[in-house]
Amino acid sequence: MNTIPIVLASDENYAPQMYITILSALINKNPGTNYRFICFISEKFPAETEKEFLNLEKKFPNTKILFVLMKDAFKNVGVQIAHITTPAYYRLKMPEIIKDYNKALYLDVDTVVMGDLSELFNTDIDDYYIGGVKAAAYINNSDNLDYYKQYGLNDLSQYINSGVTLWNLEKIRRDNLCEKLVKLADNNFSSIDQDVINIAFYGKIKFLDFKYNLMTKYKRDIFENREALDKIYGHEQIDEAITSPVIIHYVDYIKPWSKEDIWLKNCWEKVAEQSPLKCKVQILPKEKILNAVNHSSGQTVVFWGASLFLQEFIENTGLNCKNIIGIIDNNPQKQGQRLGCYTIFSPAELAELNPNLIIFTIKNKSTKIYPQVKKYISENFPHIKMLPNIFTNN
Repeated sequence: MNTIPIVLASDENYAPQMYITILSALINKNPGTNYRFICFISEKFPAETEKEFLNLEKKFPNTKILFVLMKDAFKNVGVQIAHITTPAYYRLKMPEIIKDYNKALYLDVDTVVMGDLSELFNTDIDDYYIGGVKAAAYINNSDNLDYYKQYGLNDLSQYINSGVTLWNLEKIRRDNLCEKLVKLADNNFSSIDQDVINIAFYGKIKFLDFKYNLMTKYKRDIFENREALDKIYGHEQIDEAITSPVIIHYVDYIKPWSKEDIWLKNCWEKVAEQSPLKCKVQILPKEKILNAVNHSSGQTVVFWGASLFLQEFIENTGLNCKNIIGIIDNNPQKQGQRLGCYTIFSPAELAELNPNLIIFTIKNKSTKIYPQVKKYISENFPHIKMLPNIFTNN
């Protein structure tokens, strides 16, 4: 029997989500399909957690689960998107780590598999480096083209989502692209590993059907702006994806394990109910900010960090609160500029602003930077309250 290698990546915090993705694939496979799951993890899982994964080998015959410790890989590369962590970069190491396979599937751990993956895996990608589903949000946003052109990506019509991908490991190794993938990561791209993949493999990307990566973030476009998506995926592909999805991908910052109700959440919950590893209810950074702002009536608030995360947050929410009086940032080039309706100030101007509350909004390396800022505030402005780091686990 042929065995399909499937790679996933996670840290300990997302071990339950990884388990659910694996379980969903096993529940919905055909009897003659065998999977070998290769889990890239940042550090060894607790013994009880690992035991639950390995129990799946007993429950589902001809299944193998292997763990690969990535340790410090990509530890110095920045991650600015709030719902994405460093293990997202681990997939870039696939060609050099998985040397006993010429081809492999990669799945993000915010996916559930609804059908057998043999047809997807057997897709012919001999002349391509990778196969993936187009990312409509990028293709329809031509404003980003100048940014990508400087890295050799001359158009966005080929841009794919990296969460469900089919890798031609043999061709990548043969054409000596392993080192290029790792070096590109040093650019700290705004869409991290996804940008790396699209730039490195530009011109050699096979487009997969939408049913293999039904992205929940496109619900509104599917049901309210169908014409735009039809041009990218085709009308029949979208219909098939809605009625018979093979993989559902809960891409975006709202996840099925969060408090919010989202499209197709029931498909994830049906599998999650069978998992011994329970996901913590996630309070998103967005929710933490809004909760803090909504409960700060009569008090003034300042954001610390004119980051990409904060920019996206303000754009997505249209935040416009009178009690938010500005943003603090160390970068002189940003000072005096504006994010939305908020002016960016230097730390030296904090005394004049004299807010009641500071909300830290630097996603990249937040666990290192937040303690430094907190110490600075406590020593120099002890009367100002600082919200706990919104990017840490609840």
